[in-house]
Amino acid sequence: VRRFFRQSELNSIATLQVEQPVRKAGQSLMPAEGIAYHTIAGSLPGRDPAGDGVVPLDSAVLPGAESTLVLPLGHDLHTTPEVAAEVLRILRESP
Repeated sequence: VRRFFRQSELNSIATLQVEQPVRKAGQSLMPAEGIAYHTIAGSLPGRDPAGDGVVPLDSAVLPGAESTLVLPLGHDLHTTPEVAAEVLRILRESP
């Protein structure tokens, strides 16, 4: 990680690479067992690999989630009514 930091290679694009140390560290911080979580992701039609145009779908969808919603949307999916509705659904159903 220190090498990437010194070379100014730590940015949102570089850390999406599967073998990037910051991504690996982040994956080790996934929710602890017994903590419920949900994923909402975008996957633009026709993209290869699948994803929202910035984040690959395989890194946006977390295994073990209580629910997963994949919408045919881009990286700005958080601004859409569909995502707002899903967040409200999750909050309303939470104990």
